[in-house]
Amino acid sequence: MDDEKRKKFLAEVERARKERQNRPKVEPKWPYELYGVECGKGWKDLYQPVLDYVTEYNKDKDDENKIEVHQVKEKFGGLRIYLSKYTPEIRKMIDEAEEKSYNTCEICGKHIKKPIVENHWIYPMCRNCFRKDEERKDEVLKQFENKIKKMKESFEDSKDKSSEGSEA
Repeated sequence: MDDEKRKKFLAEVERARKERQNRPKVEPKWPYELYGVECGKGWKDLYQPVLDYVTEYNKDKDDENKIEVHQVKEKFGGLRIYLSKYTPEIRKMIDEAEEKSYNTCEICGKHIKKPIVENHWIYPMCRNCFRKDEERKDEVLKQFENKIKKMKESFEDSKDKSSEGSEA
């Protein structure tokens, strides 16, 4: 690399470095900030008291001492609530909510004896909600299969038309 090209290159690197330094710092987003609650509405009575507690707790705290909600989701058939820090009260609330979730339908909130286990997946649902969910999945699958069928037919039609044109 000749001297002039080297100087231009180094000047461009320095300009890019300064530009990067001057960009505002963006804090990483937690799943809760991005997606909200990631479980069914049937568990709302379980997770909402925890969220309300966090809101109340944070009212008189500075930013450094606030509790951040990182994630609220279903995992392994139970409710999971992840926070930036835990008080003894909130830890107890979360433990109780997680324990109750194993006997509560995630979709409708009805009491269930145990979650449904099928193909190594745990579905925290009552039989009725599970059936409706399976019917919905079946309908989506049928729609997908119909789209594929139409695409194949369209492809075959275009293939036939192009072969007819090449024979002439």
